[in-house]
Amino acid sequence: MAATTFLSRCFVSLLLWQTLWAGVAHGSTVTYDFNLTWVQAAPDGFARPVIGINNQWPLPQITASLGDVVVVNVVNQLGNQSSSLHFHGLFMNGTSRMDGPSMVNQCAIPPGGSFTYNFTVAQPGTYWYHSHTSSQYPDGLRGVLVVHDPKSPLRASYDAELVITLSDWYHRQMPDIMTTYLSADNRMASDPRPDSYLLNDTQDLRVAIQPGKTYLVRMVNMGALKAQKFWIEGHNLTVVEVDGVYVQPLETSVVSLATGQRLAFLVKTKEKSEAGRNFGMAATLDDAANSHTPSTSPEPPKVSGWLVYDSTADLPAVPLFPATLPLDDMSLIPLDEEPLLENPDVQISLVVNMKRLSDGVMHWLFNQTSYTSPNLPTLFSALSGENSNPNITLPFVLPHNAIVEISIANKHMSGHPVHLHGHTFQAVHRSGISGGGMMMSHEAYATGADVVATPRSPMRRDTFTVPGHGDATLRFRADNPGVWFFHCHMEWHAHSGLAMTFLEAPEVLRVEEPLTLLAKEGESNLRECVPTGLWEGLLATNESESSGISQEVNGESQAEKGETGRGRSSSLTVLESLIIGSIGVAIGILGFWFFKYGRKNIPRLGLPSQRHKRTYSLVSLTDKDEVAAFQRNEQFVIGDGDEVDNDDVYDRDEDDEQESWSSSKREARSGPYVKL
Repeated sequence: MAATTFLSRCFVSLLLWQTLWAGVAHGSTVTYDFNLTWVQAAPDGFARPVIGINNQWPLPQITASLGDVVVVNVVNQLGNQSSSLHFHGLFMNGTSRMDGPSMVNQCAIPPGGSFTYNFTVAQPGTYWYHSHTSSQYPDGLRGVLVVHDPKSPLRASYDAELVITLSDWYHRQMPDIMTTYLSADNRMASDPRPDSYLLNDTQDLRVAIQPGKTYLVRMVNMGALKAQKFWIEGHNLTVVEVDGVYVQPLETSVVSLATGQRLAFLVKTKEKSEAGRNFGMAATLDDAANSHTPSTSPEPPKVSGWLVYDSTADLPAVPLFPATLPLDDMSLIPLDEEPLLENPDVQISLVVNMKRLSDGVMHWLFNQTSYTSPNLPTLFSALSGENSNPNITLPFVLPHNAIVEISIANKHMSGHPVHLHGHTFQAVHRSGISGGGMMMSHEAYATGADVVATPRSPMRRDTFTVPGHGDATLRFRADNPGVWFFHCHMEWHAHSGLAMTFLEAPEVLRVEEPLTLLAKEGESNLRECVPTGLWEGLLATNESESSGISQEVNGESQAEKGETGRGRSSSLTVLESLIIGSIGVAIGILGFWFFKYGRKNIPRLGLPSQRHKRTYSLVSLTDKDEVAAFQRNEQFVIGDGDEVDNDDVYDRDEDDEQESWSSSKREARSGPYVKL
């Protein structure tokens, strides 16, 4: 067994070396040095501390080309907060340890600490990076990431590129806001209302353009709460990309982006003879996507700016936002026309719910679990043989290459933009557009009306809004071994529990990313959150036949109890690494052979695909009677036997004018709070 494992490691190392060599042959290394610092800024006129990079804010854009290796050296000089970076939308194939969510894929970077992110970009398009520790990114730690494609099908369609970001903005700092939000006094779970809204981290934005040109505009919603819609006076927008996926061009006058979503559109400027003036542009809340039916009359924008044709001309008053429906992303078709993934192997049913738990605070839940950060990053537990603690992280173990279907029933009037790390998914179903909005009436749900038909080539993206009082079905292929976070991207909801993890192909993951590799790349960072006495055990249990490190609900590990695994010692693991290193020359020669002649004759490593039909449902939604009960807004029995009524939740309009809470039930919080 040991000899076989050792040879497998050598072989995998050779393949990894070949892959890196091929990557260097086709791309460059792009390096960024990021020192996280506090900066004073006033994007809306109100001065407050924000998190900057290298003493500057707004943050720099990360730019790379397809195939490049991106290296981001992060030093945390904040002094009072830990941090981490997530590169939103990038798959991180083979490097899930670089994905960024603290206590999921890594330990948070402590004040004075550092961490180096090192990954290859294999997807072109529009992305962004942001803090993934606590609720930190609304304090300013978020920026744009663009991956250029030398062979882009759009390269002949435009003359220049522009970037426009949407965001909400708060005058109070996030720790202060979160303390208020997660308070027993916040009985209605009212989401913090932004103080203002920004375009490119400012107000009254001026974008200089030239007449008679076509621009590719990359747009990112970097906000923390609501979906926003965007419009340019007198110009049409042709959408050509969503969340890094090229789509067949589709023209519209208004686009909508939920938090975390991106898109790119082409806009053709007017000829000089017909322009004659500057034109307004504006963003406002997309009520239909957030919770309500759309506005039926023009409305004032939340933030505005101008396309500036002539810098010497006046800037006209920006008109009211038109009462026009934004483009429905379900109508988009991927340019590659990837067919619908059929016959799912794994089916997961989730219900979005909310309850007041034993701490007296309202928490969001998937099924009956409110996510709590574990005391050890889930990736480390997985690599040591443990599949995490279901009571606090709600993990689902996915077989390699399985087709996974996630069905989400949203019992609330608020829409939820869910984001999956490590993948894009096909949006194969969404309850329909009731009255033109995205809020599904119970009557429409019960009768099956207003349901969007499943397309032959569904739209793909990594962030998708599940409509209020509605449902959605997503599918993806589990072809990216790793630990991947799945959560609502409304920051308040994610932080209060609306999140879960997928442990994908753990048997492959433990070969591709062994703990020894994590130790080599970031031992100083790992030691920051691994309990004393557990570090050697982590390395020792990497090849153990035992279950590895057990994360109990109370956070106490077997190592802390004086128990040790039955695996080999860490010194032997280090010896293996030295042996592998000593045959580097041989690997180089063989790597050249493989690079030249391809991998078609290389035997496939790892276990078979394991395409077993699995159904996960902590909430009983597989029974037709129970589904019908949900559709009729009746009571049904869920997981632990509690009776929950669909109206046993809070309902709140945009201005919090109508609030009610009818539940008096309480449930014990699974696991302790973990403050980073």
